[in-house]
Amino acid sequence: MASTFSTPWRVSTITKQSTLSPTVRFQRFNLIDTPLPIADCDVVACRNVLIYLTADAVRRVQNGLYHALRPGGCLLLGPTDSLSDPLRFESHWIGSGIVHSRRPI
Repeated sequence: MASTFSTPWRVSTITKQSTLSPTVRFQRFNLIDTPLPIADCDVVACRNVLIYLTADAVRRVQNGLYHALRPGGCLLLGPTDSLSDPLRFESHWIGSGIVHSRRPI
């Protein structure tokens, strides 16, 4: 079954697998608002967003995403995005990309 969702920028189609649908959530919110309306996440994907923000906004967004992840949770950034505070994450090369896992507080 395919689901279609739209944003002001594009329309995307996502195929839902019945085993994942109860645990996967797509949510729209302002990344700069704190605290973020998400918590205890295993994975957060924030790809190709940070390059459009100021350095201060990047620090605030990454701080919010850090606190939205459970310890050991993974942050997926785009290839053009970088961490403002790399000591808060452990970075792993997986294939051709990097996965940043949250270090404990």
